[in-house]
Amino acid sequence: MSFEDDVRKKLNDDEKEEKKELLEFENTPAPLNQYESSYQGKGSSVPEVKLKLDEMMKKDLKMIALYNKIIGVLMMIQGVLTAISLIGIPLIFIALKLFDSSKAIERLLYSNDEIALREYFNAQGKYSKYSLIYLAVYLIFMLLMIFFFIVIVGVAANSYNQY
Repeated sequence: MSFEDDVRKKLNDDEKEEKKELLEFENTPAPLNQYESSYQGKGSSVPEVKLKLDEMMKKDLKMIALYNKIIGVLMMIQGVLTAISLIGIPLIFIALKLFDSSKAIERLLYSNDEIALREYFNAQGKYSKYSLIYLAVYLIFMLLMIFFFIVIVGVAANSYNQY
């Protein structure tokens, strides 16, 4: 046997072993722990998460809900104060998404309903996405304002020097 034949044989043996391990892995049932259930969602092949709310998690969720409400109120106040410009109106919309996530957490605490957990993640995800877009637009807007301020100061200084 040549060196090439040895390499081919080794590669074929490795592939057979990997296929065997993969088949064994696919045929073993997944272990259920405190966060998993064997229930399959509507047409879904992914197991859904079963959540057990202990006292520490309830306390943390209450804190998250309170934090979201406080930040939401402050964002609404800032949005109202800056609503003179168009940049303040989206901030109110973003604050409402944060309030929606807070309401979903409270429903989760009182009903232990998985739909409330999904609503929380959905609302929090939208809040995060809209906040990132708002931040990008705000930074661009601020850079433009700084640029125009520098231009105006430069023009004013130039016209002042002419007199």
